Amino acid sequence: WGKLLQDCLQKEASQLTHAQLFNVSEALRGFEESTKIPAHLVEESAGLNAKGIALWSEAREKNDYSIFEPVLQKWVDLQKEVGRILKPDLKPYDACLDTYEKGMHQHVIAPIFEELKAELPRLFNQIMLTPQPKSLPSGPYPISSQKHLARFLALRMGFDFQRGRMDDAPHPFTLALNPDDVRISSRWDEKSFFSGIKSLVHETGHGLYEQGLRQDEHAQLPAAHTLGMVVHESQSLFWERMIFKSREFFDWFGPILQSHFPDLLHDWEPEEIWASTCKVGPTPIRIDADEVTYPLHIIIRMELEQALFSDQITAADIPSEWNRKTMEYLGFEPENLKTGCLQDLHWADGSFGYFPSYSLGAIAAAQLWDTLIQELPEVPKEIQRGKFRNTLTWLQKKIHTQGRLQSAPELLKSICREDLSAKPFLNHLRKRYLGE
Repeated sequence: WGKLLQDCLQKEASQLTHAQLFNVSEALRGFEESTKIPAHLVEESAGLNAKGIALWSEAREKNDYSIFEPVLQKWVDLQKEVGRILKPDLKPYDACLDTYEKGMHQHVIAPIFEELKAELPRLFNQIMLTPQPKSLPSGPYPISSQKHLARFLALRMGFDFQRGRMDDAPHPFTLALNPDDVRISSRWDEKSFFSGIKSLVHETGHGLYEQGLRQDEHAQLPAAHTLGMVVHESQSLFWERMIFKSREFFDWFGPILQSHFPDLLHDWEPEEIWASTCKVGPTPIRIDADEVTYPLHIIIRMELEQALFSDQITAADIPSEWNRKTMEYLGFEPENLKTGCLQDLHWADGSFGYFPSYSLGAIAAAQLWDTLIQELPEVPKEIQRGKFRNTLTWLQKKIHTQGRLQSAPELLKSICREDLSAKPFLNHLRKRYLGE
């Protein structure tokens, strides 16, 4: 199989289109990666995956890091070895980053995150000096009504339920078997309807990307696949952060919420409902963090991963380094391992290099939003009327149908006409939370 692919590239490359050449090249790359890793490393990885998750869970429950430390160090050592085999030209941590978004290496990420480190604490302190919005009533918000609203929103955004479905899950996720079978999910809480609906909007953003892929002769081939995690997160966060959390959205959606929960929200103005989604405050838990402090949680994790893969620290140093960085960037120390270095599953299954994609996706979403408004200035008024067709069409044209023929940095630069930058994201935060 590998010989056939190599012969095709060597003997027929000049007769292939760009997309065809990419398909063959990606097939060969996938074949080589699956055959280059020695069997003993594959077996070790499978064993660490099962053991890592079990020991991570036990360490959390017993608040005893020593239970998890050995398997974490083994994961780091294993991933370094795999990186040397598969991507010998990359630094060890760049090989990890490349797994989740090709081309998004440290030299691309570092200046973006340095700007966030410099600006976000200052911005956070300014926001905390302003009056914080009041919280919505704690319910109950019937889950049947929440699901009805969530499905209504997914339909309105453009999700095709003839080619997908909506389900419940302990943790929201999107599963795309192909563009004609895309499954979105969320979880629900009677005390807070925003948690479930916001998550469903987020997952619908992922689902719309999957449903919008090319349906031509390259359908379901590498050239038509989605790009990596940064671009995928940019699509979900575009809908969640730039649209769902916007003032314009609640001009339309606020009265709809009131009609579904009249006893709880009858005396709330749409602007007050919107403001309640924009509360800012410190939290030790990453997934509960607001959009202002969230990137600082990511920076803590990325810097620890960088230190592990450059041998500046070992797994034994993680709890103390985690607590030190949390105090430096967020102003407090976690109370225990559950709210500290063992709150995420990612390291238990060897997913190093994954964390940066979350914040890079948010940064890309803000930059894409600025570009959309420049090209289609009528969009905010359309959002005020619950109209999203032009927005979805723009995303489909610019991103969904572009497949993987460009790297994420190349694609984003071709759309936004500049390199990925933290400035649009920071400007978005200043505008939303300080009115600048």
